[in-house]
Amino acid sequence: MISRFQLREAGFSDRGVDGRNRRGQLFRVYHGTYSTTKEIDRRALWRAGVLASGQSAVLSHMSAAALWGFAKASGPTEVTRRSSRGRHRSVMPPSSTPVLGRAKLAGHSRLPILRIHVTRRIEDFEMTTRQGIPVTTVARTFVDIAGSVGKGQLKKLLHEASRNQLLDLDELWQVMRRARGKRGIGKIRQILEDWDPQTGLTRNALEKLMLDLCRSHRIPVPLANRTVAGYEVDFFWPEHGLIVETDGGRDHSAPYGLERDRERDSDLQLKGFLILRLTWSMLKREPERSMRKVRAHLAMCERQRRRTEPGWGSASQNSE
Repeated sequence: MISRFQLREAGFSDRGVDGRNRRGQLFRVYHGTYSTTKEIDRRALWRAGVLASGQSAVLSHMSAAALWGFAKASGPTEVTRRSSRGRHRSVMPPSSTPVLGRAKLAGHSRLPILRIHVTRRIEDFEMTTRQGIPVTTVARTFVDIAGSVGKGQLKKLLHEASRNQLLDLDELWQVMRRARGKRGIGKIRQILEDWDPQTGLTRNALEKLMLDLCRSHRIPVPLANRTVAGYEVDFFWPEHGLIVETDGGRDHSAPYGLERDRERDSDLQLKGFLILRLTWSMLKREPERSMRKVRAHLAMCERQRRRTEPGWGSASQNSE
């Protein structure tokens, strides 16, 4: 992918570039950008979009999400450019060049439009390079798309970014603080607070909430943050062999970091313990339902006569 400016720098005249385009030796993509092959892939298209958008331009929004790998590549090519003129958006339609000299996106009948977002509020640390393409960071990408996607889709995208180990919560919160007032920030904040109790409460405060809920519902008060069978667990009833984990936050890896939790659950279950997982959102928004679940699991342990062995290395049951 090459721009007209780069071709001039290499010694080509505008007439020479236009002639090669007419003869099918150069294929126009977006304004002032060319490919040496007629059929291009999505990454080449994105490079062309960045080149066509001028200095300081980076791939952004859903195009950036697709380049990072946590969204599907579809729709317009989206680019953000920094400018002192303030925030606005422009759309560049596909080239009107005759078919012979026009590039084609593999699998598509015509090129997607180029959508250029112009803003004064983007910092150098919110831009990076991936696979040779200038692009917004993952954190900045989420801030940009939050206002244009639904909460459910945003949650899925965060899940996918986390699963691919792309999501840095500290960086995301930093970028969100800078973008205060931007559309969609409240949506991300609500999702993250449900996932991560440490964004709103310390671990001690979470522990206090759980213990207070047990007391107010007349449920036996568990031990908190104890080592059971080699794992530190959130809440533990040794006389019942019941463990409750309050999912969410850095104590349980990144959002939706299920692999490690499933492995420890499997180990603890094989050693005879009963595991109940309550999300931070459930404790915060549905305390009554959460406590009913705890009570029901304690009753199940009693029916099974489940007990923890000395040393808390395993549990046993007698369901006679």
